[in-house]
Amino acid sequence: LGPRLSLAAMQAGFYVVSCCLTAHGAAALKKHTRWTSTGALITFVGNLTEPATVGRLVETVEEVLVSTNYKLHALVNNAAINSPGMIIWAQPSTFAHTMAVNFHMTVALTYAFLPRLVEARGRVVNVTSVCGIVALPANAAYSAAKAAVEAYSDALRIEMLPWGVNVVVVQPALMRTPVGLRFFDRYLFNYRAAEVQRRSLYGDAWTFLHARNGAERLAAEAADPQQTVDALMLALVEPRPSARYRPGQLVEEL
Repeated sequence: LGPRLSLAAMQAGFYVVSCCLTAHGAAALKKHTRWTSTGALITFVGNLTEPATVGRLVETVEEVLVSTNYKLHALVNNAAINSPGMIIWAQPSTFAHTMAVNFHMTVALTYAFLPRLVEARGRVVNVTSVCGIVALPANAAYSAAKAAVEAYSDALRIEMLPWGVNVVVVQPALMRTPVGLRFFDRYLFNYRAAEVQRRSLYGDAWTFLHARNGAERLAAEAADPQQTVDALMLALVEPRPSARYRPGQLVEEL
């Protein structure tokens, strides 16, 4: 979603600061947006679960705001990981790491930029998931983290009402993204890494069949991620954005 959203925002005239985990990702993003004649792009590389990296990002954004005399219009919290597994064999570290990326990073970035957003009467846009509303088997860590972002966003929305800061949640269903389509690859990876006694409750035969059937269904039902990008752009540009947008064909089914 990141490259598509950066491109769409630039085409709408935004000055985009896009955070990438790796230099390779930053280079790919620059290539993806190189033909755009509107807007502007700065890529920032780093692991935003680290407080020092968040501090460097704040400095980068402040430099942009000062040099351009712009105000901070929006913060989009879009980064996410998913490390699926049945609760009885999923390691507790899986839950901790998923919460660190999917929830605590959102909290840290929002805390860092909220004074600037209050100043600009801007907006916070948090990408959650329908899985934050409906928890499905083997997806507890991801669902718990996204549910936490949902609750956090609802509280923040009310707190920001006096200051005119919009807080928007985008809740995609399954999309054709690496996080979505590689779900069962990660599921099998984590299954193989689990303690033998714990995974024996399910067994190899059932687990591999479940993964194969599930992967086929995901491939058949995943939606075009442009639907999510379109919802995110509405969250960015509408004068009075909705509190929630729900792109994807599985939303009503779930």
